[in-house]
Amino acid sequence: MNRLKIFAVMAFFGALFTASQLIGEEHLQDGMLGLTMEAIHGKLGMPKDYYLEEIPYRRYWLYPVEEASQVEPKFWADPNVPRDEMFPVERAGKKLLYRLQYAWDKSQPQAVQKVKKYWVYLKENPVELKDLASVVSEFASGVKADVLCFKSHQLHTNRIVVTFLLPETSELAGIIANNFREPADTNQWGVSYEVILCDGEEEVSLKSKVYEVIIVPSNKRRLLGFKKLGYNEIVNPFSS
Repeated sequence: MNRLKIFAVMAFFGALFTASQLIGEEHLQDGMLGLTMEAIHGKLGMPKDYYLEEIPYRRYWLYPVEEASQVEPKFWADPNVPRDEMFPVERAGKKLLYRLQYAWDKSQPQAVQKVKKYWVYLKENPVELKDLASVVSEFASGVKADVLCFKSHQLHTNRIVVTFLLPETSELAGIIANNFREPADTNQWGVSYEVILCDGEEEVSLKSKVYEVIIVPSNKRRLLGFKKLGYNEIVNPFSS
């Protein structure tokens, strides 16, 4: 009987440990991708504004949360126009603006909205690339020398974009990239940081000023496939 009781207790705590592992693995190593909207609100507080976008950097709307009821019938009836949440955040004396985009995870009995992509705007307080991780803590994993780097130009602004692709891959990254559905491809997905440099920056170096960061799942095959669009693999500036 004592052995049975001990076994039952061990099994119980083992189940709790496994459950906690699963809960901890519901987001990627950046700390935000895959989190539920509720978890984000617990982490960043309630959003101050909603961001609606039809054409990136050209056609978009920003509305205070308290005015949501006035614009909902006009815009939010269209499922193709996502409602992103905006959060002002201050770190290391710098004022940042986080924009989070969600998708519905319907794999559970009750569907929940989870983070699929997010932006960190530094346009009011740009920092040098070498200091980015001290302000945007989610980028801490991107400063390692073995992280792949790709250079391109942003379509709508022509700013230089340096994409840092982490070497670690996971099934969850692929699921998030496919709007919380099982991916149809066999690509190895991981976290990528699209670091957008300020206007006038022509060269990529640790002294380049950063305007914006986009965090989203990606994979090497996808980025190499964009070569015809001007994506080129470059030496990681943190490797020197």
